[in-house]
Amino acid sequence: MLESPAVRNKEQIFIGVDWGGTHVRASLMNAAAANPVESRVARVPYRRGDAAHLYLSQFVADWFREYAEAPVLLCGMVTSREGWCDSGHIDCPAELDGLADSCVAIERNGRRYFFVPGMRSSVPEFACHDLIRGEETQLLGLLEQERFATQVVCLPGTHSKWAVLEHRKLARFRTFMTGEIYELLMRHSILRYSAQGPGRSDNDSFRAGLKAAQGNGNLLSDVFLIRALDISGKLSKSDASSYLSGLLVGTEIAAAREFTEHVDISLLASGRLASVYSAALKDVGCRVTLFDSERMTWNGLQSIAARLGVIGEVA
Repeated sequence: MLESPAVRNKEQIFIGVDWGGTHVRASLMNAAAANPVESRVARVPYRRGDAAHLYLSQFVADWFREYAEAPVLLCGMVTSREGWCDSGHIDCPAELDGLADSCVAIERNGRRYFFVPGMRSSVPEFACHDLIRGEETQLLGLLEQERFATQVVCLPGTHSKWAVLEHRKLARFRTFMTGEIYELLMRHSILRYSAQGPGRSDNDSFRAGLKAAQGNGNLLSDVFLIRALDISGKLSKSDASSYLSGLLVGTEIAAAREFTEHVDISLLASGRLASVYSAALKDVGCRVTLFDSERMTWNGLQSIAARLGVIGEVA
């Protein structure tokens, strides 16, 4: 790897880190290349202060040795109040190109670290702000690839986001704790005895969950029906997880009606979440364009690095 032309000019190298509530993803990035030179991922939640620096130094120790002066750009929950360095929030509506100007920079052992800020959007009915952290970088990455006057974007995850982009501005967004609620119910509720496996999006149980969410039912009551159907022998444990997935994702989409009315949805996802949300959105009549979420993160970090001027000129 180290002899490849892609990494010969070390001035063009930086390290991108997306560190959220469940995983840390790191990529060795080259300003002159569209794709990362190398990537790695670990199921490690973000850590606080010096513990984050220590773990990252071990996680990419070989990169640190080889590229002693390469800057590090970080996004996700590691840049929050509970993470390594709180980079604050930018109020929406705001130009996503301004993320670079608001990065917080620190230096450790001669290496520069840049923490991408989150963003916040007003929620008038609650007289408060909704928050986004990590996804703002993905949205910038999307804008570097696709240019639309107005774009509605769904970003599934532990805390799913729905966002409206107007030209290069993030106009507004809303958060739904769909992924976290699913994990809590599957791992720590009574449903852990009735539902097993990741669930599928291509079977009748998933579609039944979607249908229940679109009706006039009550989520709290419908969730317990999974237990009752299991005890009655009318729902297998694998189908139960599919039903729960459909029920929660369907509830999210129903609550995001202000966004789905746009019909054309840009979906930033990969793996199982891509298939689950594609199926659910098409079920309610949306037209879906899928973009790889990890690729959008690296696009966004590369854009920020260029605007920061922390990497050498591309030949």
